[in-house]
Amino acid sequence: ATALFSECEQTGTGALERVNYFPRQLLTADDLIADQDYFRAKLRRHNRFLHGWGVVCGLEVAPAAAADLPWQVQIGSGYALGPYGDEIHLSQPVLLDLAKCGPGAETDPCDPGMLLRDGQARSGATLFIAIRYEECFARPVRVMPGGCGCEDTNCEPSRIRDSFQIECLESLPPSHQQGGTASICDLLNGRALSPCVPCPTDPWIVLARVALPAASNATISAQQVDNFVRRQLFSTAAIQDQVIRCCCTARDRQPARVTSINPAFGARFTSSSTVP
Repeated sequence: ATALFSECEQTGTGALERVNYFPRQLLTADDLIADQDYFRAKLRRHNRFLHGWGVVCGLEVAPAAAADLPWQVQIGSGYALGPYGDEIHLSQPVLLDLAKCGPGAETDPCDPGMLLRDGQARSGATLFIAIRYEECFARPVRVMPGGCGCEDTNCEPSRIRDSFQIECLESLPPSHQQGGTASICDLLNGRALSPCVPCPTDPWIVLARVALPAASNATISAQQVDNFVRRQLFSTAAIQDQVIRCCCTARDRQPARVTSINPAFGARFTSSSTVP
């Protein structure tokens, strides 16, 4: 069983509430859950508005054929932020047989290497391997019986584990087809205002596009896996390192001073461009 909560799935005003504690207050499980939901929703909103979403590191899809599994691939460990602001962390690589990962097939959040439902993939078809945040109920414990204690003892999960679900899509989800926002230059020069990011239309992060072989017994090659279709999210550490490399001298690590620049209208600069 899974449990999923998203600020974007709420109705009403969307205003967040936390518990106001006072002496001799009667607290129930609903009160504790409300506090959890409050802080989780704030973190999701922070991630979504301030950081965005996409693959931060890792999660590379690579062929991993076995003797009886020619269409098997491996999804490497890594970290991503989902469209709803959820953290997705793979601590260990996951193997996925694309022959059974057709439309409608999805992995088990409590056992990511196992498919909950199989779906026959067509030879020569193109699949998009996508991942989304999910949760898994774990560590069941016996529940104390109510009343006189004569009824059967039930079990309830005592933990909710952060997990993920992998699915093979036939096409790019709508979130990967939307256009971009205003450019940074327009924002800095006062030609545009920065709009708030709308709630996403789907929870998926596409990791790779895979062109399946024409024959069911042929193995998938590295050339048939395109990892660059994904949406990349750059960490603050990566951006800071790039700024230091571009703007600081190697000798004293002090910022380089730009004295003048007057490019022609429409000029574009690349890493190989030279300034006279």
